Amino acid sequence: GPAKMPRDLVARMHRDISAALAADEVKKGFSGAGFDIEIRSPEQFGKLLLAEQQRWAKVIKDTGATID
Repeated sequence: GPAKMPRDLVARMHRDISAALAADEVKKGFSGAGFDIEIRSPEQFGKLLLAEQQRWAKVIKDTGATID
């Protein structure tokens, strides 16, 4: 969601999305497509996004990659 989304809305979305992802049919669909489901708290997900941003920024800087 957008920055500064109300905490109660973040919590509700997390609860509802986690419940949907825990459904057997959804798990089978993702597994069949080669994906693993990892349910993380909103805080854990934020840390993951920040770490990935830093990781790929370094790769881009080190390799000089550009978008054509």
